[in-house]
Amino acid sequence: MNALFLGGSFTAAGNLPTAFKKMYELAYGGECTVSSHTFSQAKLCEHFISKESRELLTSRNWNTVILQEQSKLPIDNPKEALKAITHWKEIIPSNTFLILMMTWRRKEDFADSDRWARQLNFFKKARSLGVYVSPVGLAWEIYRGAFPHHELMEASSSHSSPKGAELSATCLIESLSRLAARRDKWQNHILEMYISAVAAHELFVESDNVIT
Repeated sequence: MNALFLGGSFTAAGNLPTAFKKMYELAYGGECTVSSHTFSQAKLCEHFISKESRELLTSRNWNTVILQEQSKLPIDNPKEALKAITHWKEIIPSNTFLILMMTWRRKEDFADSDRWARQLNFFKKARSLGVYVSPVGLAWEIYRGAFPHHELMEASSSHSSPKGAELSATCLIESLSRLAARRDKWQNHILEMYISAVAAHELFVESDNVIT
């Protein structure tokens, strides 16, 4: 597996690319090569014109390219973000899985259900453009509700802790599995039932940690 990450601090903090490599090799046993280009407050439109990002994209035959938009942009300027995603979709090779990572709710937005709804709406629009969205932010919401004592963020910011990075990596790997299944002509409703069944089993076996 060759995976390229392009994003900002939500990718860099917690070292998501390294967590992805570790989790992928644990799950599948094969070697996983990862590379990344990140910088603070990075937007995908800036990555699109970045010499380093474009050179990385052409430096290897990537199995997957994982994009992370600046975490506030999908809410504050969704048109700009959707335009950038469209540009990226046009240049990614057809044999490469393109994944847009749904970012998680920032600390200052915990009590703002409207901003979270707008964030979800943005990623649904991105999906309607034919871009595969890995629902990392939604996985964070579910996990935080089931295991409130597990810290997914750094104490001083909304950036990912190492555990948060592991959760994000797990969700991205599941997205890859689903994309591969889709390539094998699985029907969407079967995939949806399968992922629900997987989530139910994982939550049930962890029932000792769930507050009832």
